[in-house]
Amino acid sequence: AAELERQKANDALCQEFASKAKAFSDWLSASKQAASDKSKELEAQLATVDGLLGAKAEAEAKIADLEATDAKILAAEITSNKYTNVTANDAKTSYGQFFVSLGKRKDLLEAEIANKQQKGVGAEQLKEIEDNFKHFDKDGSGFLDKREFRACLQSLGQDSSPADVKNALALYDKDGNGKISRSEFLDFMIKRLGDTDSKEEILEAFGIINQKDHAVPELLSAVVNDTTFKDEYVDYLKKEMSPQEDGLNYK
Repeated sequence: AAELERQKANDALCQEFASKAKAFSDWLSASKQAASDKSKELEAQLATVDGLLGAKAEAEAKIADLEATDAKILAAEITSNKYTNVTANDAKTSYGQFFVSLGKRKDLLEAEIANKQQKGVGAEQLKEIEDNFKHFDKDGSGFLDKREFRACLQSLGQDSSPADVKNALALYDKDGNGKISRSEFLDFMIKRLGDTDSKEEILEAFGIINQKDHAVPELLSAVVNDTTFKDEYVDYLKKEMSPQEDGLNYK
């Protein structure tokens, strides 16, 4: 009777392990399928990969549970499990390989997104952006924390109060981890470059407002104040205009 009870207990242990192993295998298969789904936008794919990377603790808990059940099987001196061929080590190895592949997938997606975003940005500007990121990433973490990002905003002459930093993070911290990654910094800088008008665009805008071939210094403010011409453009024009007989040449 005692032997029969032992066999029943051993069989129950084997079934328990097999059930947990199947659940883990199904979860891993679904995760792999989600990570390889290319039907969504790149940003959505990246969000999925980030979510799976963030589920590492959950996966490790599942593996630890498998290992605990496996330890009971070993303690019971059970040498084979007729319900499954999977071992706890198999599950651990499979997940380890998947986690590495997720990291590579993330790098690839970020590169593709950056490539998509950098249209109109030259190689020299991209290098400058990368150099800026490295400069402000003081701890070499691959991210700009709030302090580092604030220093970046200050160097660019942008408002950098705690509220300003919070608002900027809300716009560009896509994964919500409270830090700015390389790809997020690229997005931020490209947007900033896109908001910066060229010399030609400033002069063209002023020409439309002024409707003359030259600018009269004492009338410059009046011309500008009656429009929505930006203050920084006025400062630029005052600095760049060369004097001529009938006023200032802005051509």
